[in-house]
Amino acid sequence: MFRRTALAASALLAASALVLTACTGSSDPASTATGAPDPDASVAIRLVLEPGNLDIRQTAGAALDQILIDNVYQGLVGRTPEQDIVP
Repeated sequence: MFRRTALAASALLAASALVLTACTGSSDPASTATGAPDPDASVAIRLVLEPGNLDIRQTAGAALDQILIDNVYQGLVGRTPEQDIVP
């Protein structure tokens, strides 16, 4: 009986917390300013397990072959409707 009461009380407490946080709003209005994109901007992506080379057969590590295939080799070749590989 105590377990059921404790479960109901914690469910009520969680529901109250959700309602309370949903009803509070931000005092700052949302920004509507838009700007032009910077054509000279760059993005730096860093990996924890950076591969030492780009050869899939010689690179070992957790999913490094998938990282290389998805980020380096994808886009260099494609397939035709007949499934031929083309550059």
